[in-house]
Formats: sequence, C-alpha cells, structure tokens
Amino acid sequence: MSNETLKELLTKLHETLETETVEADKLSELKKLDADIQKLIASDDSAAGATGLIEQAKTVEAKFEMEHPGTATFFGQLINTLSGMGV
Repeated sequence: MSNETLKELLTKLHETLETETVEADKLSELKKLDADIQKLIASDDSAAGATGLIEQAKTVEAKFEMEHPGTATFFGQLINTLSGMGV
C-alpha cells in the first residue's frame, strides 16, 4: 500500500460524494481528514505526525456510514491502507 493508493481512495471517495448531499459538519470533518492525509502523503516519513489518523478516519467513517453507505468501502480501504503503512 502506498501514497498513490491513498490518493486514489480519496479521489474515489470525493467522486462518490459529489452526487450526494452531505451535511456541512460531516463535510468539514471529511475535509480535515483529507488535509491530514495529504500532509502524511507529502511528508518524507510516512508515519511522521500521523498519530491518531486511523482513529480520526474511523470517527469520520462512523458519521458517514448511516446516511452514505456507499462510502463504507472507501473508508474501510483507507483505514486498511493507513494501517499497512504503519500509521
């Protein structure tokens, strides 16, 4: 699993949500998660400063899964990818 995998998953997640109405608070949390993952991708050390990123992803996933079930697969893969990177 790699940074490219993370980028692809985030792109697919955003594409899936483009067709749905997402509440502002959920969208804000997703944007924060996205920004934090982008920082991780940009860093030289893939795990540097990423403390709590998996928990953050799980929290956002829980908020999306009821009203946006199509996102569950992407969040699951995202969390697995982060785990595989040693985050």
